[in-house]
Amino acid sequence: MKNELKEKTLQEIKTYAISHQIPIIHDETKLFLEKMITDNNFRDVLEIGTAIGYSALSMSNEKNNIQTIEREYPNVQLAKDFFKKYFS
Repeated sequence: MKNELKEKTLQEIKTYAISHQIPIIHDETKLFLEKMITDNNFRDVLEIGTAIGYSALSMSNEKNNIQTIEREYPNVQLAKDFFKKYFS
């Protein structure tokens, strides 16, 4: 289970995405991906189209390795900032 600070960071990313019209996964999709990754013990995940990192961080846990690809440089910078905050 994610700790409170990580959940707060995810909520911050979601709020930012909504206010800046950046597409992110729906809550149902987030829950589905989290369950699939946990139940199947997936260790490696590749996300193509990271945007600002919401779904990548939603899928992350202490046991897996997530690789992300994003072509829009401003999104890459935002995602990096959110990743740092999430994992600090």
